[in-house]
Amino acid sequence: MGELVAHPAAAAHAGWSGAGVPAEHAIRGLHSVTLWLDANELTGQLLTNTLGFRLVREQGSIFRYATGDGEPGTIVDLRQAPGFFGVFETFGKYGLGIYGVPPDTAVTWAIGFHFLSYVPITMIGAWYFVRAGLSMHDLGGAERAATEEHEIPSPATPPIA
Repeated sequence: MGELVAHPAAAAHAGWSGAGVPAEHAIRGLHSVTLWLDANELTGQLLTNTLGFRLVREQGSIFRYATGDGEPGTIVDLRQAPGFFGVFETFGKYGLGIYGVPPDTAVTWAIGFHFLSYVPITMIGAWYFVRAGLSMHDLGGAERAATEEHEIPSPATPPIA
């Protein structure tokens, strides 16, 4: 999942100049990374005990860790979402089990398929977005145009003979 985030610190960084995107609409970096996990305890321990991150905020099922000054690019969010990851894999395990595939092999295949079917589609979409010269500003204009009220002309009524 990707989100575009506006941040005042972005103005200090030069925008990406590829694909003919005007500098004022260019992506200037990554704000943070979000990991969707069934449980976040072990990953939180890895971030704090091994990688030097610290827990800076906890809000519901989202845990924000940061390193250094906590500025954009130094943030990792852990989102605890039981069931988000695993449903597809469970069906893969039992579905392939019908055909005699061992559970470990079936789950490994399901995880690989899940990942490999999501990432290329997302990357292809992003590539087409950039290649078409679109920007987030363009999408906002399309949304505004779609929500404006427009008068729909009524069709001409044919004369009665």
